[in-house]
Amino acid sequence: MDKEKLKEITSNREFIEGIYNYCDRWCERCSMTTRCSLFAIEKEETASRELDMSNEAYWEQIGESFKLAIELLYDFAEEQGIDLDAIPEDEELIQKEEEAREAAKNHLATQKSHTYAFQVNDWFKENKANIDLKTEEWETISNLGLEKKPMEEAKDVRNTFEIIKWYQHQIHVKIMRALQGKLNPFGVEGSVQNDANGSAKVALLGISRSMAAWGKLLNHFPESEESIFSLLVLLEQTKTHLEKAFPQAEDFLRPGFDD
Repeated sequence: MDKEKLKEITSNREFIEGIYNYCDRWCERCSMTTRCSLFAIEKEETASRELDMSNEAYWEQIGESFKLAIELLYDFAEEQGIDLDAIPEDEELIQKEEEAREAAKNHLATQKSHTYAFQVNDWFKENKANIDLKTEEWETISNLGLEKKPMEEAKDVRNTFEIIKWYQHQIHVKIMRALQGKLNPFGVEGSVQNDANGSAKVALLGISRSMAAWGKLLNHFPESEESIFSLLVLLEQTKTHLEKAFPQAEDFLRPGFDD
């Protein structure tokens, strides 16, 4: 995609500015894709190419996107009177940014979300036999034509698994972004509408949806109650630490979603 095409898409007034910054990136389940310029750009880019990492065209597209981003960056800098090549390195600021990253990594919300992400993997490995057995039971009952309920139950469980896996790592990533934004020397203070609060809110949404999904699984896998409750405890602890760090996160208005 060339620069003019990109500008044509992003200038569409139907799109909500910044809507993609504070969503969960689950486009397949989003009702706002027609108002999202990022979705339109990605759709345009993939229309004639298969995004396969083993496909040379994929890497060509990545290279083109990078060059386009640099072009637009320099256009913006020129409009704002900024000489990007003249910006000196500030060792003190670099040091502060590094300290912010380390502080974010060591925060209890980050640590709990990191532990949760890995324990989710462990849960699926440890419960693979139970999941397979349950799946076989549903299929057998369905094939015998005894009742429809097992297949509805199977669909519900698959959907629940998808939710858990979608947010599994995203929660941690969003928490890191939120904390780095808050602790960064360039962070915005005194405003609810800042990136740190927005990222924290997306993480909190992921936590709530994940907890609801695990709650559903308790009905389907009562034999795994103890391990599911341990994951719910981790999520609740993550939520508590995150809300303490970002008491205004819920007040953040996500463009398009909370208007």
